[in-house]
Amino acid sequence: MSEERVPETIGRYRIQGELGRGMMGVVYEAHDPSLNRRVALKVVRLLFAITDAEKDSFERRFLSEARIAARLSHPGIVVVHDIGRDPQNGILYIALERLRGRTLAEMTADGGRLPWRQALEITVQVARALAYAHAQGVVHRDIKPANVMVLATGEPKIMDFGLAKHEAGHELTAAGQFMGTPLFMAPEQVLGQKVDGRTDLFSLGAMLYTLLTGTRAFAADSMHRIMSRVAHQEAQPATELVEDLPPVLDDVLARAMAKDREQRYPNGEELAADLEDVLAGRAPRHLAGWTRPTPVDGTMVSTLEPPAAPPPPAPKRRRHALRTLFLALLLAGSAVYYFRSAWPERLVGALEAMLFPVPPPAPVAPPTTLVPPTTRPPERRAAESPPPESPLLAEAPSPAPTATPSPTPAPTRSPTPRPTPSRSAGAKAAPGATPKPAPKATPTPRPASLAVHMEHHLRSGTVRVWLDDRLVVEETLDARVTGKILFFPVRKGVVEERLKVAPGRHELRVQVKWGDNTEVKRIAGTFRAGATKQLEIGISRLGGDLSIEWK
Repeated sequence: MSEERVPETIGRYRIQGELGRGMMGVVYEAHDPSLNRRVALKVVRLLFAITDAEKDSFERRFLSEARIAARLSHPGIVVVHDIGRDPQNGILYIALERLRGRTLAEMTADGGRLPWRQALEITVQVARALAYAHAQGVVHRDIKPANVMVLATGEPKIMDFGLAKHEAGHELTAAGQFMGTPLFMAPEQVLGQKVDGRTDLFSLGAMLYTLLTGTRAFAADSMHRIMSRVAHQEAQPATELVEDLPPVLDDVLARAMAKDREQRYPNGEELAADLEDVLAGRAPRHLAGWTRPTPVDGTMVSTLEPPAAPPPPAPKRRRHALRTLFLALLLAGSAVYYFRSAWPERLVGALEAMLFPVPPPAPVAPPTTLVPPTTRPPERRAAESPPPESPLLAEAPSPAPTATPSPTPAPTRSPTPRPTPSRSAGAKAAPGATPKPAPKATPTPRPASLAVHMEHHLRSGTVRVWLDDRLVVEETLDARVTGKILFFPVRKGVVEERLKVAPGRHELRVQVKWGDNTEVKRIAGTFRAGATKQLEIGISRLGGDLSIEWK
């Protein structure tokens, strides 16, 4: 296949080369002959087929992006020079300030980190630029190292307001669409909830964490786990990873990345002021009186709003549509709606995140009494001996009040006297028979708990869990359509169970069946009295691989 020919001109701009491309457009280096300056020319060029109506809708969003970005005039935000449409071929374009420098992603590539003072100074300037944008009613929604360029002068510039949203108007993406980079997303973005300026501050906190430590705050080995951590787990304190950081930075980062946006910094100015206090060796002024929210069980966060109830199922679509689209995009070598070339992160991170969002784990329900399997209760004949004790407790043990034994009347005949070695030689025996003391009640050990959590995208199927070869969970899988990505429906489903089990070591077997597929995995673990072990079950969207692990 021949390479696409680069146009000589677009509008009045003379094209000099390609800077990068994504699924929704291309960025060229161009020369503006009218003003004799170089620009970055961003044009719409979709790499997938859509209807005329969908194209019109997309172009409206593109122009909205341009108008939003064009209203912002701040030294920390890239300048929009021009917006237009080529009169010959109808191509839409935005002429942007041509920046020379390195992105923060390039500066921290391969696990590199910045000196903490430099990281704070950069973040202070970005926070103030965001405060300005938020005051104009504009939320960026994709703050990350790849979208901040540091010029040769050391000044940072926020780039790519391509996901921007005006708080007083409509979002540029359709309702329910999943936009942003998951590693730097805020919980409300993962949950599909409304965003505001504090959403950008969470992302900025996650970006600062990376600049300081060289690691991602919510990194995991799959998109499924990344999004779960963003929504429900606290980041490891930065000072545990880098020893020379000021200890108070842990509190600043914790407030910036609070799961509940009400606990975060209300605006970028306050975050910038606290970082300046740290640089000056002062106590951060805006942390006075603020205390960290206490997460449930150390990791699960109770302050998040529950996701909205899913809508009714949408009409059936072709099953292979999403997979076909994904493979086509990979073959095209295109990133998702971004225009700079950070290919590994784009293809593996942003593309999978946009196409395949999954719901975060719901809070685990309180323990319930469960006798497995409820659909087929075990039969027991009178002549049969009782079965061995099950590792699953059918009832929660509760301490019973100790009853005072009633006086036992003396028997009618005296038992044959026996020597009692433990009795003192000088003790006198009571006349008649000595009542046998009542046996002491053996305290019942506290049960352990097994929490089962599964997130899935399966339209139909069944999940079963066996505990030591005894069926304890049997649930129907019925994921519902909760949004659309690139005009295709996205399905989400969650299974939650919590059971009481006897303390000790147990083996679990998990089976997931859907269509003609059956996946089985085993895992073992030791359960402690009074403690909870959570079993996380997942099914990959592309390969259909079953994964199970303890959380």
